[in-house]
Amino acid sequence: MSKFGSLVTGLFLLAGVLAAQDVEQRLRELEAKAAKADGLAQRVVELESRLAGYEGNELEASINALALQEKAAVNVTAKKASATTLGGQFRMRTEFRSPYSYGSPGSPVGDHALAFMRTRVNVDARVADNVRVFAELQDSRYLGDEGSVLTDSAGVDLHQGYLDWEKLCGTNLTARLGRFEQALWNQRLISSLDWHPVGRAWDGAQVFGSFGDLEVLGGWQVIKTDDPAAPATSTDHVESVALTYKGLKDVTLGAAYLWLESPNSTVPVSIGTTTLHGEGKHGAIDWSADLAWQSGSRQSAQGEVDASAYAATVGYTLDGDWKPRFSAEWTWGSGDDNAADGKYETFNPLYPFGHAYQGFMDLFSWKNGTDIAVRFDMKPCADWSVEVAFHDFTLDSVNDSWYGAGTGVIRGGLAGADDHVGSEIDLSAKWNVGKNTLLWFGYSRFFAGQFVTDTAAGNPGADRDADWFWAQLTANF
Repeated sequence: MSKFGSLVTGLFLLAGVLAAQDVEQRLRELEAKAAKADGLAQRVVELESRLAGYEGNELEASINALALQEKAAVNVTAKKASATTLGGQFRMRTEFRSPYSYGSPGSPVGDHALAFMRTRVNVDARVADNVRVFAELQDSRYLGDEGSVLTDSAGVDLHQGYLDWEKLCGTNLTARLGRFEQALWNQRLISSLDWHPVGRAWDGAQVFGSFGDLEVLGGWQVIKTDDPAAPATSTDHVESVALTYKGLKDVTLGAAYLWLESPNSTVPVSIGTTTLHGEGKHGAIDWSADLAWQSGSRQSAQGEVDASAYAATVGYTLDGDWKPRFSAEWTWGSGDDNAADGKYETFNPLYPFGHAYQGFMDLFSWKNGTDIAVRFDMKPCADWSVEVAFHDFTLDSVNDSWYGAGTGVIRGGLAGADDHVGSEIDLSAKWNVGKNTLLWFGYSRFFAGQFVTDTAAGNPGADRDADWFWAQLTANF
């Protein structure tokens, strides 16, 4: 046989061997599949035997019941893992002010430096599908305010502690009972005043929720009770009803009525405040407007309350990465020009966030006066923002007092005095140090006006300008 014939014969023999091996492998695979099919057939026979006892929809009902049990078990496990959340905040601020206060009737307090620390720890627990409990403890102190670090036994208080009953009677309403913070719209009249070392919280009850584009709120809050055993008429309290409509594109409209009953104040009052609010945005322009009217009575010679206040803001944001924004604001609160006419015309801004509006130095209020302000703010980078603001303050009536941001009197009025209280410039910057940490610091200067000079009563230095430096660190956890 030739070499070529031998090669061909060898190739055929090799092909035969490979074919035989392939056939053998395929036979093994078919045998495995047959064994599996036999096992499945046996499993079907067993299942048919087990299901033979069920009739009609009994099998489906049994399966559904088992599924519900498994789902309930999973939900219980999830609630134990996520129903309770712990959180808190640490804040420290240091300040230097010169003079510390302009005082009344005109003698200023000297330079003053201080630092305070506020620590909050809270727990948020969902105890049922529609029941939530929130509790927050707070320790707030000026550094070194104790006579001894061994004698401080009353530094911690309950800042908030309330229960929310959601989906009240099958609606979108929530009932809240306990002690809680409260803020209405832009906080000109009702604010939690978070800037303050303590902050505001009220004891009382609220019902709030939404019906489509309409948000509703109604509440009753206790302000002060001199004696728990005293009659209910001795309790200072506020009732509130507010409606907020958000059905218009980029526009929010609101209306509210707030009733303040204060029999415990130096001059007992009953005041009703009707207020309208609007805010919105159109392209690069943003705006807001607030109107408020007050009526009621005082237990004094000025028995009838008749006061009002207005505020308007417009801003414009330019294009660019820094998001520069210019804004202008005008606020006016009525004052009382005649203490002998039987009418009290000084507007009461109730519980405002004046620090955010009438200057950082807290030397003016939305009360007996006009504040014209211009602001410029921008974000030079992702973690930084800066703001410059200028305010000019004048009194509505020099016969009325000069009031600070806390609505208390700084100096009494003086007939014939100039109405210009002064001007203020605020420089501030915010740095987001981390995801939950903010450093906020700034400098402000108050330029005393002619009213300050006219009411200085001849006291040297009582009409000088004031400076304020401050820095605040806030860490949330």
